[in-house]
Amino acid sequence: PPDLTDWLGRYYTGTPDALNIDADGDGFTTLEEFAANTNPTRADARPPLIAIPGSSGSAPHLDFHYRRWIGGNNLTYRVRGSDDLTTWTSPNVPLTELPNPADNGDGTETVTVRVTFPPGTRQGFVRLEIEQIP
Repeated sequence: PPDLTDWLGRYYTGTPDALNIDADGDGFTTLEEFAANTNPTRADARPPLIAIPGSSGSAPHLDFHYRRWIGGNNLTYRVRGSDDLTTWTSPNVPLTELPNPADNGDGTETVTVRVTFPPGTRQGFVRLEIEQIP
């Protein structure tokens, strides 16, 4: 994976003041665009985040798909699940990263995390947190 400074150099003259800005107005920060290797200057180049509902026996789940750098590139990716938008990844909502991520051919892979909700759950939510490791 490229160094963050080198990656930023592809899209910006100099370095943006903060990785937490959304320069193209697509709802994703520059750090989130870097984490998925998408263009932070084009609103139509958003990180692909997909949640597909399903069930395992009587337990409902979401299969959440996202892109990450192979090898991490000094980033931590955390998927969180909630059934109430207040408590994220409680013991009631187990997460399982499924094996064999798909190689996207650009240094990233598509990962699937299964978020399982307790039987009888009527709603479920998923979010992806990305942090830069100093």
